[in-house]
Amino acid sequence: MTKKIIWDQQKFSVGSKRLDEQHKELVSIINEMIDCIENEDNAALTRHFINFASKVQTHFTTEEEILASIKYPALPEHIAKHRYYDERISEFILKGIICCNNRLVQLLNQWWTDHILKEDMAYKGFVKNS
Repeated sequence: MTKKIIWDQQKFSVGSKRLDEQHKELVSIINEMIDCIENEDNAALTRHFINFASKVQTHFTTEEEILASIKYPALPEHIAKHRYYDERISEFILKGIICCNNRLVQLLNQWWTDHILKEDMAYKGFVKNS
């Protein structure tokens, strides 16, 4: 059983109300996908993953716009990380989400722990409730 992510505002906030709300929404979808995998509900998993992919694109665009507006010095590197996750998400869509449930959970966990909790936290000091 994969552990769900419980949102902790103090621990997970990146300093932007708008980005925090998007992160919370993405976490909620990740948790729904975990339920789908555990319940072997492949149809619902596919729907949630497609929704997740769409929301991630919106989030990346929003985040990049905010970081550009504050002249975040590590923006090029941050955008490169976004492209990495874009490619991983596209791979799942092309291969079919269902065939790779364990890899999907690994990707989502990696995205949360590496990207949000490390890379996004790096801009926390630059963002003031954007």
